[in-house]
Amino acid sequence: MYTQEFLKIIGPGDLSFRYRAELLEEARAMRSRAVTDAVVAAARWLTKTAKNLATTARVYLRERASLVELQRLDDRTLSDIGLDRSMIYAAARGLDTRYAANNNAPIAANSNRPAPVRAGTDAA
Repeated sequence: MYTQEFLKIIGPGDLSFRYRAELLEEARAMRSRAVTDAVVAAARWLTKTAKNLATTARVYLRERASLVELQRLDDRTLSDIGLDRSMIYAAARGLDTRYAANNNAPIAANSNRPAPVRAGTDAA
């Protein structure tokens, strides 16, 4: 069936029958490889997306559990650990809580860490 359709497209006198059959077989193989490549690419994308979704869900659930736990604490306990109610959300997300009450863009928790002292320098 495909051979007859192919012959109608290129014309019966243009190519030998054997060459036409080889071309047809090569075209089928190329189509098969293209379909296989597309399926593999789709499977990789789906796997990557599922992993990202699982990671995002895990982080969200961990942050949510921390938030709920901190919200259950009374004000005195929060004060003992250096927080007030306005800092709970930033603390649950792992952000620096020193500026959370005064700034809408809290910074990462370790960004204000002192620089390490190098050997041979004065550590004043």
